[in-house]
Amino acid sequence: MKIVTEPMDYTLLRRRVYRCRELFPFAGFSAVGRSWNGRALFALRLGEPTDAVLMLGGFDGRDDLTPRLLLNFFEKLCRRYAEDAALADIRIRSLLADRGVTILPCVNPDGLAQKQTGNAHGVNLAENFKPHWAERRRLTQDDETLFAGSVPESEPETRALLGACRRGDFRHMLVLGRGDNTVSAYAPDSPHQTAQLMQKVFCAVGGLTAQPPCFSPGRFCGAAEQFEAEFGRPAFCWGLNEADGAAAAREEALILSCLM
Repeated sequence: MKIVTEPMDYTLLRRRVYRCRELFPFAGFSAVGRSWNGRALFALRLGEPTDAVLMLGGFDGRDDLTPRLLLNFFEKLCRRYAEDAALADIRIRSLLADRGVTILPCVNPDGLAQKQTGNAHGVNLAENFKPHWAERRRLTQDDETLFAGSVPESEPETRALLGACRRGDFRHMLVLGRGDNTVSAYAPDSPHQTAQLMQKVFCAVGGLTAQPPCFSPGRFCGAAEQFEAEFGRPAFCWGLNEADGAAAAREEALILSCLM
């Protein structure tokens, strides 16, 4: 399968998911929920589902980079798995013999389809989670692109994602979005050093710069904050810039996230 580099929209995303389902019957494909306009929040799975890493992209509908990156990554994983071959010097079938990866390439399919930040209800999904919700709503009330919703978890996309987290027992979460090639760690108290070590690995391998969790309007991700608070496990936010040509390094960092 050719790796696609053209701009992503929902039609292309859905076509590629269906194509993967045909080519890789050993992988798992489902929809964890539906958007306001009935579009699927696709979940792609490979390996052992009971000890999996969760990777998310496409919170902002204008971001076609992270859905494309995650789909490309999943396709490469599946090909190497089928061939019993290595990716970044790690044999994928052995790696996923007792652990797994679940990828939601686009959390905001309506936004992607309409090329807008928020979902079809005008809500910025990154702001629609419980942690700091009242504060976030006050901070963002003058910018309609940052509208946090009428109440926390008001949106079907938010509820679908949290439902998947509550059913999935994921050991950590990666949220990918556009940014300046940074990684932030949301670390619970007990495994704090583990999260910091993982952050250092992501920086060293993926060419990223460590930064503390960002609470600035437009750069906050409540999904990572709530995952850490609710489940007591690390979550990481990657802010990526596709202009630097570091796709291979990012893929290697993603593979290592499955190993750690």
